[in-house]
Formats: sequence, C-alpha cells, structure tokens
Amino acid sequence: MVMLVAFAISSTAQNQRMIFKVMDGADLNTVLLDSRFLFDSYKKSQVFFTDTTTTNALMNYNLLFDEMLFIDPNGDTLILSNISDVAAIVIDRRLFKYNSQRFLEVIAFDKETKIELLAKRHIQYDSHTYGPYGMASPTTLSVSVSERKVAPIGKYDFLGVNKEVRFQRKDVYYLAQGEKNRVANKKGFLKVFSKHSNAVKSYIKKEKIKFNKEQDILRLYEYCVNVQAQSKR
Repeated sequence: MVMLVAFAISSTAQNQRMIFKVMDGADLNTVLLDSRFLFDSYKKSQVFFTDTTTTNALMNYNLLFDEMLFIDPNGDTLILSNISDVAAIVIDRRLFKYNSQRFLEVIAFDKETKIELLAKRHIQYDSHTYGPYGMASPTTLSVSVSERKVAPIGKYDFLGVNKEVRFQRKDVYYLAQGEKNRVANKKGFLKVFSKHSNAVKSYIKKEKIKFNKEQDILRLYEYCVNVQAQSKR
C-alpha cells in the first residue's frame, strides 16, 4: 500500500485578486494589513535544524517577500536568518522545508517513490502609473532593503507619483524528487510519471483537472502515485 502523508490544505490556497491604489511611499502595514501573511496570527512552531537540534517559536510566513518571521524572547518580530541550517519548520501542523533557496510547503509525500508535492505560497505584485487621461502603464516596483532588516515591513519604495498596485495570491506547485523540482502542471506530471503517461493523460481529461486548483492537483498526485504503486505489484 502506498504510504501517503497529506498535510492540511489552507482555504487561502485559492488565488485572490487584491487591487490597491496607493501613493508614493505608502506603508504596506496599512495597505495590506494581515493579507501579506500566510496565517492570521503568529503560530506555535517548531524549527528542525540540520544538526538534529530543534527549537520552538511563534512564527508566520510573509507571502510578499517569501520570508519566515518569528517573535524573539524580547517580543521583537524578526526575519529568520541562517536558513541554510534549517531542515524543516512545522507551523500550525503544516510542514515547510527549505528547498531550492526558498521555503515550500509539503502538501503530500509518497514514502515509496520519494516524490513530494510542494507549494510555494506567494503574493505576486505589479504596478501601474497613471499618465495622461488616466491611462495606466506598467512600471517596476523596488524594495528598500534597509527597511526590511526587522519585520513587519516598513515602507514600500515607490518610483513616481500616483500608482495602482495590484496584489494577487499566486501559489505555485511542484513535484520534487530530492533536490530536483518540476512545476506540477500537465507537462510536469507526464514527465515525472512518464511510464504511465497514457493513464495520466486520460485521468486529467476525464476529471477535468485544473492546475490552478490545489485540490485538483492533490487528487492527480494521489492517482499517479497509486497507479505507479499498482504497477509494481
């Protein structure tokens, strides 16, 4: 039997569209409020280090800058450093690992094939400047690094005058084998489970799998690892 470990799927996994019109130098603490965090508050967490030691802390994940935040004994909110020494973090019973220079959430893991389904939780943003006649044109946003030494974020460094900044939840899913990751889209599934490509194609078509929906991707993942397990019996 395939041993499948499936972790809790957050209702925030669905992409959400948030549009804000802001002024030069706007404070994101006011603009985004708590939307920039994965969790609604700092949660009891456990950090596992590569040297097998562990520590406990109150933690949250910053979706905008892809950073792990924690509250230190003095009550200050800081960005987690020395990330290369971190093997995994469990926040509110959800598992995160540092993979390919970023934190990814482990959605499911198959012990037999060692294939993981991972998710990058993220907020994507772009900026539009209002020019003549109210027409908007895309511009580039820059981040003031000096403002990010201590979290929460201070000010966002805008270029220019009136802007409409568009924020969108954009979770990206990966199939991982060791350090090798593939985007969990149709092409990625067919590559990872190439020995069963016909069955995978048929399932995707029959079940009308949408690769921007976490539940659909998880269903496809479970189907694929089960098909692969049955073929070895």
